[in-house]
Amino acid sequence: MKKLLIRVGIGVGVVIASIALVVCFVPLKEVAYTVTVDYEGTETYYEDEPYEDTETYFEDEPYEDTETYYETEPLTYEVVKSYTDTDSHEERRRIVIGGVVFQDEVVEVFYPIGCVTLQNTDSVYGAFGVQFTFYALDKSDAGILGGLPDFKFEDYLAAEDPDLYLDKLDWDKLDWDKIMIFCEEYNRQENITLQPGETGTVTASVQDIEIDKMAWKWKYTIAEPTKTVEKQRTVTKYRQVEKQRTVTNYRQVEKERTVMKQRPETRYKKVSLLEYLLHY
Repeated sequence: MKKLLIRVGIGVGVVIASIALVVCFVPLKEVAYTVTVDYEGTETYYEDEPYEDTETYFEDEPYEDTETYYETEPLTYEVVKSYTDTDSHEERRRIVIGGVVFQDEVVEVFYPIGCVTLQNTDSVYGAFGVQFTFYALDKSDAGILGGLPDFKFEDYLAAEDPDLYLDKLDWDKLDWDKIMIFCEEYNRQENITLQPGETGTVTASVQDIEIDKMAWKWKYTIAEPTKTVEKQRTVTKYRQVEKQRTVTNYRQVEKERTVMKQRPETRYKKVSLLEYLLHY
């Protein structure tokens, strides 16, 4: 009996061990799994492809042209002569002292006239402006201020006729630089219009200058008229010229190529019951 139990126990153990081996190692359960596989595929890509084309463009091209322009030029003229003249006017002079009239007379007073004769030598008419300037000072003051070397103040005071004494002096020797600051200045502006080739005289007078009693001198300046002259000159200008040229451009061209790609793929295998229970 004892031996029988031992045999039964050994048999049961063998069965259990066999079952355990089947469960642990024999693949009985089918499961899915994923793998990455390589395959050939077609890929579309784009490539810059050169090609020749005709392009229109514009270019600055120089050329010579005749241009009209205007220029201001002074008129040509000639001062034919400049000189002085005299004129006179009547003036009443009275000397009254203490209500007593010692002098009451009408006298003729002479005054200077400046004269400038011009000739328009240009081909167009013009308006010429002449600026006259007169300087004057009483002769007695000019002598006292040291402008005249021959003037002697004591002789002037002692003279029976002071005006006659002054008239006898040489006034051509008058030093204007010494007395100019004390002189009275008179300005006159006179205009004259002259046709081409025409000659005319411009005059200006100062009645306040009494020639017999005053030292005086004058000068003139001419404001030159101008004319607008049409002239021509050759200049370089530019114009836009249409031209054409061959250029290389690029365009996108669609192409295809074979490439190796990868994709997931599901496969199946059998695993043991133990592995299935542990990992799935």
